[in-house]
Amino acid sequence: MNEAYKLSLVIDQIKTASVIFEEGPRAKQYTYLTVIEDLKEGDEVIVETGASDALKVATVVSVHEEPEIEPNAPYRYRWILSTAGTTARREQERLQLLEKQALAIMKSAERKEAKRQVRERLVEIYGKETLSKIDCINFRDDQPQLEDGEGDPNA
Repeated sequence: MNEAYKLSLVIDQIKTASVIFEEGPRAKQYTYLTVIEDLKEGDEVIVETGASDALKVATVVSVHEEPEIEPNAPYRYRWILSTAGTTARREQERLQLLEKQALAIMKSAERKEAKRQVRERLVEIYGKETLSKIDCINFRDDQPQLEDGEGDPNA
């Protein structure tokens, strides 16, 4: 007789849940043991998998108040260790926002640097006087600084 089945006969809090590891019509369902009281369909959970008991995130597709355990199953039923819950989701959202902000800052810095390099090169080639006659070229505070101070708005 399977050990999980024996446990479920003496520990009333044990129930089972079916989980999947990936979405889609071909997703295979696996049955896990749990004692998590408020577990529900759609919850993300952390479960043991494989021979090394590696941890993976899975999605609950159904919860069985009466354990669905095959009494003579030749395999070991594993446990849902915890819900991934809002803490993990909040941390994921925080890290995604941080990444988005950092990328925006880097993009802005790269653009400013590229702009500075192009302006510097234009001044080298055509000179400040020639470029100042072109209305669409705007030399503001981020303009290239010339050795003689020309182009410095504070000079």
